[in-house]
Amino acid sequence: SQATFGLALVDNIVFAMVVSSDNEVLEGWVLNADTNAASLYEWGAFNSLTRFDGSYYGATPEGLFELTGDEDGDDAIEAFVMTGVDNLGVEQDKRVIRGYIGVRTDGTLLFKTIVGNNVTRVYKLRSTNDSMMSRRLPLGRGVDSYYWQFGLENANGADFELDVIRVFPVVLGRRFR
Repeated sequence: SQATFGLALVDNIVFAMVVSSDNEVLEGWVLNADTNAASLYEWGAFNSLTRFDGSYYGATPEGLFELTGDEDGDDAIEAFVMTGVDNLGVEQDKRVIRGYIGVRTDGTLLFKTIVGNNVTRVYKLRSTNDSMMSRRLPLGRGVDSYYWQFGLENANGADFELDVIRVFPVVLGRRFR
């Protein structure tokens, strides 16, 4: 098995890396240079992707295909965003019991908290009637950790646009061990 790494600059603002093995593309990382946001794309059939005249296309040995719609064949398109693991700027254990999210969605989203000992909690967020709005996160109590990570994913292919996640840690008296 042979792996190939390719790098490309597109539109002078996007950095992309494609990883392939035995001519099957596995994943591509894209970095938006304006926002420093990184995105991971997974696909199997395409050997290249491009944006032309405002539309996105994928190429296979069988031809060129425009990437449109809310489904991949009959399957809903899965999407997620994960933050890095972070101590939230506090050198002590903490709890996160309050937070807000600026989001637009046409369906159900799943907000996740992951803490240092791999405890994951999942909270359902309902539709925002397709308008951007700030809403309080329904975070549970009783979890404390030095490191925290947060994620947002769509359920059943729901479309979403994320503006911001704001969390407010409660610092505990003990230092990180």
